[in-house]
Amino acid sequence: MNIAYIGVSKNKSDSLIQKKAIINYALKKDLCIDEYISIDLLSKKEKMDTEVHDFFTSFKEKDLLVIYEMSKLGRSTQEVLQLISKLLNKKIILHFIKEDLFINPNNTKDLRNQTIINLLGIISRLEKEVLSNRVKEALSIRKEKGLALGKPKGVNQKSKYDVHKERIVELKDLGVSLSQIINKHLKPVMESCTVQSLSTYLKRRSL
Repeated sequence: MNIAYIGVSKNKSDSLIQKKAIINYALKKDLCIDEYISIDLLSKKEKMDTEVHDFFTSFKEKDLLVIYEMSKLGRSTQEVLQLISKLLNKKIILHFIKEDLFINPNNTKDLRNQTIINLLGIISRLEKEVLSNRVKEALSIRKEKGLALGKPKGVNQKSKYDVHKERIVELKDLGVSLSQIINKHLKPVMESCTVQSLSTYLKRRSL
């Protein structure tokens, strides 16, 4: 299936520009677009996470995705790189129009493809390390100033599992083991999920 993605922003004409560019690109490459999918980049994080989840799970291996511009995939470099990584892991073929970039993760013999994929992985890890170092530095400064670290008592911190909470609870109530929930339902759509972390999440949320 050939799918086109449009990132919706405050500027409504931007969506039209993206769609027009995608249509022209499809004609040039002799591609038939089967479906258009959009994500509201201005929505609250919880809503956007749900939209991204729905967007990601709609794909099947070897589907083709046409995107006007790489930056339209998220609100930060980390979000963009994480989503690209997930799409490539699912063997989705990517066309980025503005960057003039074509990535086919199914073609392991293409050195250019593999170089791009490896480079994106390195950048993604670097972005995470930079963010982690910033957090550590901020915590160190707070500690030096004698300020309390961590969240206030009684406050539940946001979790990566929140966007999937209803599905997790539904499966758990049906008697599905945490191991099956992780391996069959969560790992295909999210990174770094384990039985232990899910168990901790359920206990903290009293679910």
